[in-house]
Amino acid sequence: MPGVVIKIQGLNKLRGNFEASPRLIDGALKRAVKTSVNFIRPIMRKESPVDTGALRRNTYAMAKGFYGEVAPNLEVTPYALFVHEGTRFIKPNPFIIRTGKLVEAPVQKIFANTLNRIVKKIAI
Repeated sequence: MPGVVIKIQGLNKLRGNFEASPRLIDGALKRAVKTSVNFIRPIMRKESPVDTGALRRNTYAMAKGFYGEVAPNLEVTPYALFVHEGTRFIKPNPFIIRTGKLVEAPVQKIFANTLNRIVKKIAI
């Protein structure tokens, strides 16, 4: 009985890319977190209300592995939560929520682009 042999071009390279993919994915996602944090920080500063300027000056950003955080430094500005949520004497100024709404789509795009680059690198 006759047989057909099909040789798949690039299969060995694809296997090698899959073996290297955990390192590739790890590094790419960590860079995406850092990029996102660096993108969010100036926007939060801009959205922070200004009285003395302490909230804007004391917005910190931290990226560590797959975790990132941008927030007012509560050690320096412990009143930030009261500004954001309001009190019976002060109307709320939800600058953190505003920031989240402003950065959601761009941060989603940062991660979508990162994932697309990962897929292209693995598939090539």
